[in-house]
Amino acid sequence: LGDSIKIIGEVKFNFPKLRKRMEDISDGRSQSYKQYSNLFNDILLGTSECNIDSIIEDLKKVFEAIIESNTYKIKDSIESKSAIKTFLYDYFFDNWDVEYDGDFLGKMSAGKASFVILMLIIGLSESKAPILIDQPEDNLDNRSISKGLVEYLKQKKEERQIILVTHNPNIVVNADAENVIVANQQGQNDRDSSSPYQFDYINGALENTFRNPDETDLLKSMGIREHIADVVEGGEEAFMKRERKYNFKR
Repeated sequence: LGDSIKIIGEVKFNFPKLRKRMEDISDGRSQSYKQYSNLFNDILLGTSECNIDSIIEDLKKVFEAIIESNTYKIKDSIESKSAIKTFLYDYFFDNWDVEYDGDFLGKMSAGKASFVILMLIIGLSESKAPILIDQPEDNLDNRSISKGLVEYLKQKKEERQIILVTHNPNIVVNADAENVIVANQQGQNDRDSSSPYQFDYINGALENTFRNPDETDLLKSMGIREHIADVVEGGEEAFMKRERKYNFKR
């Protein structure tokens, strides 16, 4: 997976679940269990805040109070055997998290989290079969697309064929797609299509460039490069304006 993404595992103790089950068996009318401050403190601690050694010490005291001295009051409907089983239950669990560029998965934006999951799926797979990815750019900002997603796709396409469905022409260009398929749907632009099919496609390389003003069918009237420029936000004119504004050289 590389150095930028890490899978981190640790064993945690589900203290909130233990406390809830202890409260369910304890006699709420009695103050006898209040002396076990690690189990019944005023602050409900989470899984990362509890002191497991102190909790185990209190559980030992509860066990002795139920079995030996009968000083720990449990509900009349609860048998001692059932009460013992309650706190002998295994409250430990494996907790897994994913860290990418200093952020943990649960703290990431939806787009970044989706990108990380995509990297996990591809990175952990041993298959070399073609993979189809639908709109990986969703909820990603432009910087994340250009610096993260595009670079990852360029790296992984050397290992397996990637078929990408996207509305973002910047991914197509920056990832240096070998074959670009442009789609058109009847009913969306009826006046721009003379095709008898509901869905029509053309394909070609990024280097494919031409304009045919005599062709009435939109798909056939221009090359792949022109279609990409047309799909860029604002079209080719806006693209050229940005080129002049930022002094980009051809």
